[in-house]
Amino acid sequence: MGLSSPQVLAITLILVLLLILISPVPSVETFVINNNKPTFLSRKQTRDFITKDRDGYLSSLSSSDLFSRGYANNISAYISNSANASTPFTNREKRALTDLTREADSYIYDSDNPESPVSPVSAIIGAHNAQRLAQIPWKFAKTQDNVYEGGTPHTREDIIFLPSNIFTNETPTMHLLIHEKMHIFTRLYKKETQEILHHHGFTLISNSPFNETNMHRSNPDTNRDIYFNPSMGKIFISNFYNTTPHHLHDISSPLSDEHPYEWIAYKVSTNHS
Repeated sequence: MGLSSPQVLAITLILVLLLILISPVPSVETFVINNNKPTFLSRKQTRDFITKDRDGYLSSLSSSDLFSRGYANNISAYISNSANASTPFTNREKRALTDLTREADSYIYDSDNPESPVSPVSAIIGAHNAQRLAQIPWKFAKTQDNVYEGGTPHTREDIIFLPSNIFTNETPTMHLLIHEKMHIFTRLYKKETQEILHHHGFTLISNSPFNETNMHRSNPDTNRDIYFNPSMGKIFISNFYNTTPHHLHDISSPLSDEHPYEWIAYKVSTNHS
């Protein structure tokens, strides 16, 4: 004897309820370490990014900034030469960086052993933030030697810029990649970054440089906010020695004291063996 329509409906509803009850409830935020290969920008992609200046960094450079880069009040020439310095990664460089990114992410957060003792990174920024840091995808761009930003590794948006001579004069290290990735974290997770800074005693005292003489050094990895840390007895700010600096590093403070973003990036990246 066949089932009636009400019986079929009742059985269907029961089965649906059972499926709902036995299905796992997704967590609010699931952390999966990015196991994909890093993205390597082509020469054209890097050149286009620098030329378009999408984040407005280059157009914000002061006269002192330009002087320190060898371009006295000539922003157009600096952008043009920087863009033309874009260069592709070799296969050897891609392999080396891919290995280093895996090593770095494994150090930041051990996804195979999440119950392990607190890592040095977690001790500084918290376990939840260490997971966030590890899962940020890697994206690299490369420029020729010291033409662009004095050949200093840095980040813009979600891209890590590396100079070509870092592959000839030395080898990129896990230390360097973790440092740069932390800068991307501070850009992506602004609220969490402020909580980390507050935990370490930093207090915001100004959102613009103290002086109006264009002596503040611009840095794509920081912003113009000025912080004070009472326990360290320091104001974190970086000014050029004068308005006509000869180099990017003609500044009045150690690099780690330039800004709390630099302090935290050095702290996270140097606390490893």
